[in-house]
Amino acid sequence: AADFAIARIAKFSLFTDFDTRGLKTKARISPLVRLGYFQNASVRRSLEPLGRQIAPAPQQGLVAMHVRGGDLLQLEREGRNEYGMLNADYYGGSLAHIRDALEREGRSVGELLVLTDDPEYAATQDFDVDGVPEPDIQRLPLKETLSRAVGAEWFVSSNSTMSYWIVQLREGRRSIAP
Repeated sequence: AADFAIARIAKFSLFTDFDTRGLKTKARISPLVRLGYFQNASVRRSLEPLGRQIAPAPQQGLVAMHVRGGDLLQLEREGRNEYGMLNADYYGGSLAHIRDALEREGRSVGELLVLTDDPEYAATQDFDVDGVPEPDIQRLPLKETLSRAVGAEWFVSSNSTMSYWIVQLREGRRSIAP
């Protein structure tokens, strides 16, 4: 948090590269000093085995989409959301891309599952794309959310940490992220 505050005031950062709506800076110190396992690891561990434990059988035809509302929406209303809200253009464009990809395979979207922390907000979004079924909007427990999202044939990510980790657990397989 201190590095972010310094970057906002001084327009440079000590340790972190920032690329947000209102701030773009490059770190000045961290490129010079690399400490710790993650900065020096020469081999990255695959998350695929963990992903298979979470969702052992992929669900053919299922498109899972994560829509973030809740606290991010509140920050947006207060003008404090640095990352912005994803809109119908992003979600609709993603669904159209998936529909077209499946049509090239001679298939169609079987189910659209919208996973969210804010069903009321998600219900206000326009997910109407020709050839894509009406969304089933769900607020599920974490374990079930991960299982459904990791096991879906396609996943559309929001701009959230949970979506990031879902994409990582899927190893990027048929995932769309902002």
